[in-house]
This record gives sequence, structure tokens and C-alpha cells, in this order.
Amino acid sequence: MAFRESRPPEDAATLELGPDFDRKRVRCLWNSEVAIILNHHINQKREAADADDSAEISPMIQQTLNYVQKFSNYKTKEAITSARELVKDVDAQGNPVSNRYADLDQFEIAAINNLNIQTVEEARTLIPSLNTLGKRIQARLDPSGEGRIPPEFDPDAVIESLLEDLHRYQNV
Repeated sequence: MAFRESRPPEDAATLELGPDFDRKRVRCLWNSEVAIILNHHINQKREAADADDSAEISPMIQQTLNYVQKFSNYKTKEAITSARELVKDVDAQGNPVSNRYADLDQFEIAAINNLNIQTVEEARTLIPSLNTLGKRIQARLDPSGEGRIPPEFDPDAVIESLLEDLHRYQNV
């Protein structure tokens, strides 16, 4: 009988995403970013194929590109970069950045963006881990649990603000 390594259960509702999703090494991509990456890959393949006339793109790559283009929220690289700047959690040196969205997990931000969520209620319904956002904010701002959270850090206000910020760059 072979020994199988025991892995903790994965559960996106509790942000237990498993060992393959190391937040220090991996980041969640947005559909718009995947579209840019795939377009770059296809263009490189076509340029290389010009020399030998074999520019065959796999059906999986083409289908994935079609999907992410259909659900891509940003028209330009600049818009993506600006939106990413709003939600970044570390600076260029890897130091934590404090911002209004610091308590949101990058998985949650990517899900909000990729699902093109429009309302706080929709966000909470489709991304169950957002129901623990209040506890995460409380733990960071008031670890003792004795004070009040400023109104701008109310979980619903944070989610609403994120939706507004992301949508602002989608129309650029």
C-alpha cells in the first residue's frame, strides 16, 4: 500500500486554497490579463511560424482566449495597471501596503473582477469568503475587539468602494 501525502481540504469559502496557491509566489490573474498573455503567446507562435509555415494554435488556447476576451473588463493595459495599483497588497520590494482593500484576499478581488460583479449582495452571494471580511477588518484595526470600526471600513462599504473603483477603470 502506497503512502499518500495528506493535504488539507481546499475550500474557497474559507480562503483555504491549498498548497499550490502560495500567495507569496502566485497571484490571481484577471481575465483581461490572461487575454494579454494568450495574445502575446499566439503572436509569438505566429512570428516563429512565419519561418516554417506552422502557425497552429491549439484549440484549448483558442477557446480560452475567446472566453477571456468575452469576459475581459478592461480595454487597455494601462487600465489594468491602474486598477491593479488600487488593490495591490505589497510594494515593489515586497513590503505590505496598507490600503482600504488590505483585508480583501487577492482571490476575492480577482473573483469580483472576473465575475463582473455589480452589487455588494451579488458579491457576498457568489464569494462566500466575503462574509468573514468584517472579522478580518476587526482583527487588523482593533485586535482587542473593544473599539468600533470607522464607517469607511464597514465591510459592505469596502466592497462597494472596490466595485466602484474597478468599474471606473473598466470604462477607460
